[in-house]
Amino acid sequence: MRKDTLYLLIALHFPLWIIKDSSWYFSLNVEGDYIFKYVSVSFALITLIISLILVFYAENKMARLENFILTIWLAANTSWMAHELFNIHAAANAAKGFFIFGFLLIPIYSFKLLKDYRAKKLNTPNQDF
Repeated sequence: MRKDTLYLLIALHFPLWIIKDSSWYFSLNVEGDYIFKYVSVSFALITLIISLILVFYAENKMARLENFILTIWLAANTSWMAHELFNIHAAANAAKGFFIFGFLLIPIYSFKLLKDYRAKKLNTPNQDF
């Protein structure tokens, strides 16, 4: 994938998610505005697809792990949203599973982050981090 396309996906990732979350909020709190349900689902799916692309095209293992953890969180959040908006009880269980999986990945990520930090600090003399 071209670097400029990848950069665009990274840049769009969070604003799209903010639109999704805002639409989720409005669908729950603005009476009669059902369109927001479908906007939030649409943007959730788009953002999840972008997140998976970022996992696939990550430059290194650490970036891949970071994007994967973010994808798991987005999947949990989307499942939770589906439960709240459409009363899908299986989605609540899916959200729980995604959140637990994400929590299990945090120690792995933290260990790798600390390992990378120590390696960079040892290999870079006379620099403060």
